Amino acid sequence: MLSWSADKNLADHFSLFEILLICILGGPLYGFIFLHAFSYTISTLGLLFGGKGQKPQVQSAIAWASIPFIWSLVFWIPAVIIWGEKCFSRQYVVNTDNALLVVPALLFAGLAIYYLIKCIYVFIQSIAEAHAFSTIKSVVTILVSLCLITLAAILIMIPFALYLGTYLNLF
Repeated sequence: MLSWSADKNLADHFSLFEILLICILGGPLYGFIFLHAFSYTISTLGLLFGGKGQKPQVQSAIAWASIPFIWSLVFWIPAVIIWGEKCFSRQYVVNTDNALLVVPALLFAGLAIYYLIKCIYVFIQSIAEAHAFSTIKSVVTILVSLCLITLAAILIMIPFALYLGTYLNLF
């Protein structure tokens, strides 16, 4: 949720307290939806692709593989302490004139990218283990699952967008 908040530049509209509150309340809801939607699609697709894992095993694998993602909060704590609202704004977090702030920013970014790659690796391997198939099949299963969930979300949102667009006279 913190990455999403930064991507959406929420600090341009909300205070730091409000952003953190949105993340604290929305994070568990997002995690719950992610766990159940992904468990269903990955277990179903995995079985279609020759996997052996049932929904409980796949759900357990996804839950355990998500723990490193949760621990990525460790990277946000010092960033919010150092840069505050700028982490969630269009403003530049680091002014390149001040070398003392460039070094920690580059260090945080490098460590976060490395950690993200490791998290994705653990996730892929957990799905492969749950379905007892290869890493390549795991990657394909995850990508197809992401596509299906995205498509379902778009199809669910279209009526709301049309309704709001008509209601707000956007069309």
